[in-house]
Amino acid sequence: DLTVPGTLRIESAPGDRPGIGAPPGYREVSAGYREPSGSGSSSEMSALDDGIFTFVVPTRLGAVPAKSQVDVKPLARVGDGRDRVANSEMDVATTLAICGGDVIYIGYSYQDAQGSNRWMTASSVVAGDSFFDVMDRRYREAVTNLHVGESVYLRVIDPALKRPGEKKDALVQVTTSSGQKQTVTLSETVDHAGAYKGNAQLVYAGDTTSTNLLGAVCVNYGDTVTLSYRSPATSQTLTRVVQVFKGADGAGVAFTKRFKDPSIAVQTQFTLAEAYFEMAKKHRDLQQEESARREIGQGKKLLEEAIRDYPTTEARAQADYLLANLAIEYASQVQDAAQKTRYYLEAVSRFTEIVANSPDSPYAPKAQFRKAFTYEKMGRIDDACEEYVKLSYRYPDNELVAETIARLGNYFLTKGQGIEAEGKAQTDLVKKERFRLQAIDMFKTAAQVFGRLGARFPDHQLAAKTAVISAQCWLRAEDFDQAIAIFNQVIAAKKGSSELMAEAMYWCGDAYLRRKDNVNAYRQMKKLTWDFPDSKWAKYARGRLSEPGLADVEESESAAE
Repeated sequence: DLTVPGTLRIESAPGDRPGIGAPPGYREVSAGYREPSGSGSSSEMSALDDGIFTFVVPTRLGAVPAKSQVDVKPLARVGDGRDRVANSEMDVATTLAICGGDVIYIGYSYQDAQGSNRWMTASSVVAGDSFFDVMDRRYREAVTNLHVGESVYLRVIDPALKRPGEKKDALVQVTTSSGQKQTVTLSETVDHAGAYKGNAQLVYAGDTTSTNLLGAVCVNYGDTVTLSYRSPATSQTLTRVVQVFKGADGAGVAFTKRFKDPSIAVQTQFTLAEAYFEMAKKHRDLQQEESARREIGQGKKLLEEAIRDYPTTEARAQADYLLANLAIEYASQVQDAAQKTRYYLEAVSRFTEIVANSPDSPYAPKAQFRKAFTYEKMGRIDDACEEYVKLSYRYPDNELVAETIARLGNYFLTKGQGIEAEGKAQTDLVKKERFRLQAIDMFKTAAQVFGRLGARFPDHQLAAKTAVISAQCWLRAEDFDQAIAIFNQVIAAKKGSSELMAEAMYWCGDAYLRRKDNVNAYRQMKKLTWDFPDSKWAKYARGRLSEPGLADVEESESAAE
């Protein structure tokens, strides 16, 4: 039934089996293949000769669209078939939404020897394994031994845990050999990603000042800590064991200062680090790069020590944020591409931890924005757009959302311009028209995105500018009525600079011309030359007024007067 909501149509050219990348938690994917009956062995002929068409169905965890997507442009997918969680309307419309326990139905339409339409069908149940890991702070290595006072970081990958519309956390049961029992709650790091993370600190059971801390797990020296996760979806139980060392993890420092209030200690570290960074800026201005690098390294060391010595303070997010920005600065200074990428990825990792572990911190929306910005610096524009969209729905009232909207709009505008340029280079008229329509759709999307900034943040400094760009996008999309309406709104509001007002008036007149409304085009251009006579747009307008269509209007207007 092609009308079932979420149904996709996928096309494929002749080809052998593509490699399929492993999803999170798996090392590799092994795809089964059955030789045609009576073939004996695989053919040495080409896929086209053998009639082999291989399909990879792009999937995502999430809610099923409200209607069938069969009429959306067919997919032609090759490669590993992995699709990230989509945020744009087109990605959602062309990716199969699934959840654990769903049944996927696949149909292939063909004509039999008598010319009748028939269907070859198959089905597959969506199943998944659960993964549970006890890891270090960076989620890179498994942990089996810890000292009292250290934190354990937990990760569960269970895509089948949550159904669309539900909000579920993963629960880990913790028991110790000394008889303590507790539950640790893990939260989903990215919506519909199936990955849950959380952490807990091992505290001494006899220390009454620490046992009441949020997320604390009470242990004794030498305890064996058993952590278990039972998947509600698969009833699979996974267990990990961590051994607590019998001794404390101590370090000797020649000269140090003990603060009774951890916040004062951390702030002192921060102040020292900021002082080093300021000295580095001065030395960089003096072209003393060696001194600047040494001072930046010392400031970074102080921040890392503050995180290590006082991991539970509220300033933790601030320290991670400063270190992440420092990594971006390092990346801008190096020339080696691999080293630059390592610094960028370090920054992305720290920004991600801030959002995951301190979502209510004032640094969380900043970190989300800077994470997207870092991806943009790396040239990973699609990933950057995803992170910008996450900022919009996680922190909808934050002031950074306005800049996010502007960046997203610019992304769609640039993409539309690229499609438009590619279409102009085509010699085949059918292909040229196809590219033109694709470019129009992209310009409409850009116009809608730009238009949201002024609606949500009417007093923002970018509101008038993005409104003009939105109207220009509608103009490029050949929706002249919509473009004229927005241009007139900007002109009537008078919130932008004189140069912006002149630009809006010029393009409004141009839109009237394209709509074959020469009278209003003449009036708009003429008004522009009166209101902003010294602007470059007035200069352009005077040139347009000499064109035959507008010159005729001027003569008729003069005769009427």
